[in-house]
Amino acid sequence: MQRSLISTVICATMLLSLAACTPEQDILDKDIPESITVENRQAVNDTPETLKDVGEISVSKCVVIDGKSYDLYRTFDDPEKAMENIKVKCASVLELLKEKNLPLRIFDLSDRTWDDYRAAMLGMLDDEERPEWYNESNEEYRALCAFCDFYENIEKNEDIIKYAKKFASAKGNAEKKEAYDAIIANLPFTSLPDANESS
Repeated sequence: MQRSLISTVICATMLLSLAACTPEQDILDKDIPESITVENRQAVNDTPETLKDVGEISVSKCVVIDGKSYDLYRTFDDPEKAMENIKVKCASVLELLKEKNLPLRIFDLSDRTWDDYRAAMLGMLDDEERPEWYNESNEEYRALCAFCDFYENIEKNEDIIKYAKKFASAKGNAEKKEAYDAIIANLPFTSLPDANESS
């Protein structure tokens, strides 16, 4: 009887101590970098051939984690100019998409509608009434696909920058760890530490 009472007290004490632990205490300082910043870097032109006449593409920013730099995504150096140039380069595809999609008739390709155009462009491949020239090997189709991929990178970089700011303003280890994990999850694959070490 006395043993069971002592066992009960010990169990209760252990449960109370576990309940008192917060997630903050579970996250060790070694799991979190000391500093994360976003910095400009010297841009190196890395424009694919299909977009040479649309706009220059480069990596112009990096995230620095405890002194080590990780490149952000490649983006257009001048997104507005690239948007105007792609409208000229891919005029036939854009016209076809507008003709076949009622919502797109109202809105031109822009920084707010590019993803709608991309979805329509991919959907058109399955349309039995599409013109024969409209296919994945069409030069305009390939250019517009590539344009959308690089344009999307603007948003991806903005997300990473947002998480870096969240890290800087975090009030505790749990918030810092969450922001750090989000940065690592969103970095380009080629920037990840494991990718660099294995190459």
